[in-house]
Amino acid sequence: MAGSLREVGLREALTNAAAYGRIESENPLEVVALYRFLLAVLHRALRGPTSPKDNARWLREGFPAGAIEAYLERFHDRFDLFHPRYPFYQVPEMPSEGYTQHWSRLSAEFGSGNTSPLFNYAKRENAPENPGSWITPAQAARLVLEHQAFCLGGLIKRFITSAPAAPAATAAHTLVQGDDLHQTLCLNLVGYPPAEHAADEAVWEAEPPGVAYLQGDPSERPRGLVHRYTWRSRSVRLFPETFCGEVGVRNFAYASGVRPVDFGFDALVAYRIPRNAKLGLLPLGLSKDRALWRDFTALLPHRQGERADRVPAVIEWAIATFGELERTRRPRRGLVVEVYGQMNDQGKLELWRSEARRLPEPVLGRRDVRKTVEGLLLEADGVWGHLNSACRLLAAELLAPGGRTAAAEDVSRLVQGFPARLVYWARLERRFYELLEGLREDYNEQRVEQQWAEWLVEAADDAWDITVRSTGGGVRALKAAARAQGMFCAQLRQLREEYGLTWRGGGF
Repeated sequence: MAGSLREVGLREALTNAAAYGRIESENPLEVVALYRFLLAVLHRALRGPTSPKDNARWLREGFPAGAIEAYLERFHDRFDLFHPRYPFYQVPEMPSEGYTQHWSRLSAEFGSGNTSPLFNYAKRENAPENPGSWITPAQAARLVLEHQAFCLGGLIKRFITSAPAAPAATAAHTLVQGDDLHQTLCLNLVGYPPAEHAADEAVWEAEPPGVAYLQGDPSERPRGLVHRYTWRSRSVRLFPETFCGEVGVRNFAYASGVRPVDFGFDALVAYRIPRNAKLGLLPLGLSKDRALWRDFTALLPHRQGERADRVPAVIEWAIATFGELERTRRPRRGLVVEVYGQMNDQGKLELWRSEARRLPEPVLGRRDVRKTVEGLLLEADGVWGHLNSACRLLAAELLAPGGRTAAAEDVSRLVQGFPARLVYWARLERRFYELLEGLREDYNEQRVEQQWAEWLVEAADDAWDITVRSTGGGVRALKAAARAQGMFCAQLRQLREEYGLTWRGGGF
């Protein structure tokens, strides 16, 4: 807890979790993969929770060490990375000839096909320099967990030509953060009734599948919560070797795994109703062009009976656990959630991200915070629509003055180069979280809306002013800006009048 990093084993992480602050890594995918693994073990070992009261009791008193020890002892051989019959999360029958890959293939960081400076491993200082590089067993275990949870779909040419991505590979994964590792684990255990425990199975509890079965491109339905957490997305077999007296992994066998059918809902993932409702609920993912706060309602619970998006089960269960805890037992920072995920393009990793945010205090009470926030975000989208329309008119006037018509694609291309989008949404992101931090159970919704409207107009004014200045000071630019600004003012007039706001003046 003093801030130093330490590599620990599974037993230590679970039975002495309060001694550690959190799982830490520069790779957010590795972090969430390890949390999924620990939660899976706890669900199987503790056979629960069956009620938020269980979570609250474990948070106060600690996990029952006897149950954890008994489970780890029962499956001790299944957690052996190099066991001859039950190698952890692997397929012991995997052949080496024709299937061997360098260990870096398991890594999202080093194994991605992307050639960008961020994820092109050949250009990174700590990248594997040659095919002879190797990793420790602990590193290999972490990579296996990460890859099974986050591998992307694409050509594989082993067993089958093309393999699908891991079921939740491109989704945003949410975890509730406690003051230490023990609190975090307690807050992210979700309901696990006896019937589900009996039907469910962790990947290491099952008999490893044979190569003949896997070559048939099998598909399965998840048996329960833990089966989802430990899905066999790929078939793997690590090959241990000795390097300078130390056991390590340089190569491994690699092929497709098991296709999911009717995967259901992952407890760490939010699901949204898309514009085309016929598609059903779809997992929320992260976007390069859209910050998390703009989808913040996906993290806020809604009233019972409402047909709405599906909040991550870990958040709903954590809120219920908070309700069973005395205030002095709750995490000091309140209800903090951290969202992890990756963004990809055609199976190539482009970006990964993690972001921690505190949910507003009233989510623990009776106020419908989700409805309030939803209204704020809709208003922000509406103002952006007006600002974007003005930017398109400005671009059209710059490209084809005097009543001529500019090509739509040329207008779009020029608008993409304007700073309006970046300025507007960046200004609002800071204001949005400032507003959420100030919400209390007795908040006045009208005052919140008034403050937000002021900030919307302020952000739009700033974005417009900077955009106009970016076009230069020539006669054509000034004429184009004057016409577009007239449209912009007219579109925002209703919002200004509703809240008694005035045009700031100045500008270009």
